[in-house]
Amino acid sequence: MNKLYHISNKSLPLACPLVVRVNGLVAEQYCLDRDKELCNMSLYRDTDILPVPVGSFTNGIIYKYIEGDKLSKEDIQKDNTLLR
Repeated sequence: MNKLYHISNKSLPLACPLVVRVNGLVAEQYCLDRDKELCNMSLYRDTDILPVPVGSFTNGIIYKYIEGDKLSKEDIQKDNTLLR
């Protein structure tokens, strides 16, 4: 199971909040390609659909935090969800 950590520092106004994701063993069991995932995140960095990666390490990734709402099962099925 992945672990996510939200990192922010309100005393540094120019510092953007980050998410540090430490990958669990499931990725290895299902042969998930983390390098390809990082590449895709970089390709879509200007779309605001995926978070912008800022770094990676052996078993994880660091990316910019995106403020938003949790999607419900119904939200995911709507055609206009990304247009909000």
